[in-house]
Amino acid sequence: MARKSFASKGVGKAPPIDGHLAAAPPEATHVDWEKVAPDFTFQIISPPPNPNPKKRKRNVTDGQHQSSPFSETLSTDWAVEPADHWEQTQRYRKFTISKETFEVGNVLLIKNDEGTITSDPDSGLSPLANVLKNQWVAHVLEVRAGDEHHVYLRVYYLYRPEDLPMGRQPYHGTNELLASNEMCVIDAMTVNQRISTTHWDENDDSQDIPADLFWRQEYNFDTKKISKLRTHCICDQPYNPDPGRILLNCANNDCKKWLHGECIEKDAIKRAYKANDLKYPIQDSDDGSVTGTSVNGTPKSKTKNKWKKMKVADAPPKPPKPPVKLDFSAMLKSEASDTDDETINTLFVTDLRKGKRETKVMPVECLFCRHVID
Repeated sequence: MARKSFASKGVGKAPPIDGHLAAAPPEATHVDWEKVAPDFTFQIISPPPNPNPKKRKRNVTDGQHQSSPFSETLSTDWAVEPADHWEQTQRYRKFTISKETFEVGNVLLIKNDEGTITSDPDSGLSPLANVLKNQWVAHVLEVRAGDEHHVYLRVYYLYRPEDLPMGRQPYHGTNELLASNEMCVIDAMTVNQRISTTHWDENDDSQDIPADLFWRQEYNFDTKKISKLRTHCICDQPYNPDPGRILLNCANNDCKKWLHGECIEKDAIKRAYKANDLKYPIQDSDDGSVTGTSVNGTPKSKTKNKWKKMKVADAPPKPPKPPVKLDFSAMLKSEASDTDDETINTLFVTDLRKGKRETKVMPVECLFCRHVID
């Protein structure tokens, strides 16, 4: 996700600044901020090795260590250039835009390159996640200013799943972000609004799933690695915490496995096929859709031409096979009891064959120990 060190470009009124903490070193080269262009930017870089600490290299500040507000594993060393301008800024706790005051530690929505905010009600995303499609999310680490027209924020970005190298995955919730240590210096005039985010520790079963924006996973910008998530069920995949997604815990004390509602429904369909002496179609391991029969996952070739060999790279891509129409469907419902705090789980299986069209209730079984879950 390539993000830029934004300049204000004359947008709006310069933000007032408040809470002076530290002045620039008196020995630094004087910078006349009135002559500095409004689109002037700073660059965050990795601290260069310097065997002679008395001699600065390439107008770069001395390396510093930033403890991450998210996780110690995301702490990083950093430096900034140009050093002469950075050292001629003053540090502040707060800044104000359009009568709204922001401060260090806030999580903010940042304008993207176009600076537009649009929302698509038909996107299927939550209203806030929909707005995030056109904005970035940043945690403020430091506020610096040369004067009221040159106010800068040093930030850590939070990633949207779409910004990851592999893109959004099935387990990502619509309100989910990823904490990162991608650091940048941005212009304060690129701030749109303050938002709230929550860290969801999914290893703590007593913690409720956040209703608003949350993060549970980390993306290390330096190593390009993503932290591992807790996995569940026979599919050994993470849980998508969106509303309507069910995760059941087996009541068998010797098991206590967590099960995805979708996997329970697939298992119920397989059981329905078996109960009616029907063959269940092979499951495609790539996307979970049901496809036609194959041999070892690869369709057999009907022809063999030993005179003409085509390289795999030159072969035209094969169109995906349409999903096979299933003879049964399943739906798991999990509802709170009216009399106590327990949850009632009901598994409905419908026969979709012509002339059948009947729905039955099947027991909810653990996919590991086959214990019936009430």
